[in-house]
Amino acid sequence: IKTIVTLAAAETNPSAIQAAKSITIPTLIFSGEEDCVAPPVDHQNHMYDSLSSTCKAQIHINGGGHCYFADDNFACSLGETACNPNLSITRAEQQDVTFDFIDSWLRATLLDNSNSMDVFNDSLQLSNRINYRKSCAPINVNSVNRIPDIKLYPNPASSTLHIEGLVKNEHCRITIYNSLGDLVLTSTVNNDMTKINIIDIPSGSYIIVYESDSQYKADTFVIINSDK
Repeated sequence: IKTIVTLAAAETNPSAIQAAKSITIPTLIFSGEEDCVAPPVDHQNHMYDSLSSTCKAQIHINGGGHCYFADDNFACSLGETACNPNLSITRAEQQDVTFDFIDSWLRATLLDNSNSMDVFNDSLQLSNRINYRKSCAPINVNSVNRIPDIKLYPNPASSTLHIEGLVKNEHCRITIYNSLGDLVLTSTVNNDMTKINIIDIPSGSYIIVYESDSQYKADTFVIINSDK
């Protein structure tokens, strides 16, 4: 299992909120703002807070209900009508919002497509149809010392990434992470320059980290435009 997506998830017995603590994979939680069957404040909000995921997001659809995530269902609709008969969004509108975000999320998490995660992040910030919470911070780029005079080129790169200025005669571990914080590539060199084959890495934004035997550490953002 590479990712979890929930639609108006409700607390259960045994507790889904407690179970969320054991989940570490990327997770996307959808909530309806006007859901009176499983109100976010009592259900999905607590699940999101409990998650141990490396990357997690919760999307509140403005005016959204509980039953509108699915096709029309008499029993569900009857229950929601009893507590909230006047939703301010249509079923088609709610599903349109849902599918837009699910599409880019699944492309990013299942197909390792970093461009799709960029689309997802942009949509979160630009959409007036939702409110959201998100936590995906694999590396704090301000928390490490930088190796001086590292040269990384070309940037963007398409097939080969050149690195110069590493500490000579020291083992240097080079790791590349995608925007979800997943490890994409790792390599160890003991020279002051190296070439890394990136032709099989999908297009997108990545973080590259250098760590030598000495006290130096570094991490640098790099855009890789691969043919894949």
